[in-house]
Amino acid sequence: GTYPGAGGTCGTTIASGTCTLGVKFTPATAGRPTQTLTLDYNDGLSGQSTTRDLRGSGVIGSRVSTQGLHSCFIRNNGSLRCWGRNLYGELGIGSVAYRGNSGAATVASTPDVDLGTGRTAITVSAGGHHTCALLDDETVKCWGRNTFGALGIGDTLDRGDTGGEMGNSLPPVVLGPNKPLQVVTGAAHSCALLSDWSVKCWGDGGYGEMGQGNGTNQLSPVPVTLSTTLTPRLLAAGGYHNCAIMST
Repeated sequence: GTYPGAGGTCGTTIASGTCTLGVKFTPATAGRPTQTLTLDYNDGLSGQSTTRDLRGSGVIGSRVSTQGLHSCFIRNNGSLRCWGRNLYGELGIGSVAYRGNSGAATVASTPDVDLGTGRTAITVSAGGHHTCALLDDETVKCWGRNTFGALGIGDTLDRGDTGGEMGNSLPPVVLGPNKPLQVVTGAAHSCALLSDWSVKCWGDGGYGEMGQGNGTNQLSPVPVTLSTTLTPRLLAAGGYHNCAIMST
């Protein structure tokens, strides 16, 4: 992390009384929220040292998501579970069986999404017929309907609707050298906010969702230019549109 001074009343020496010191903390790596800060100081009698754990998150997003007719949630151990309609494999269970709609297919008995060996989910976004998750290794994986390229892996084949397509067999979205901070999903498209505060989108572009000035679908992520003077800080995706909060 970085620890630039963020204000306070402390000078280089204090004759008496107390002072406050503000510290601004930015995690060095998205998805690695814990860092340790050690402060050394002298109280006039002897050197002192104190250590504090700093907790923050470099990623943005939700641990519960619902859109269309399916829902997903991330448990405390990072495992991911989805339920509801499953026409295209959006539940990520290797079949198109619905879950949660009968006593024989309860949410409690639904298997977790296989994200790959040792992988856990940090955030999840449920789209119209697909789902994307930001994982602990700073990658994004998507599964479900891929007719328009919403999975971002360069083809139009659905994933998660039959066995052998999830886990290590499911490729991550190739986003380039900058790490994803947030992933959002619409009806048939997806977008990511990256660590350099750039935005990339993929999938259905029929209504301009790709931000390219045309109605072309994108099977792999393409950069979106939102402004030459403002920086995107937060994304939201609707069914067939996107919005961004911008700042200087």
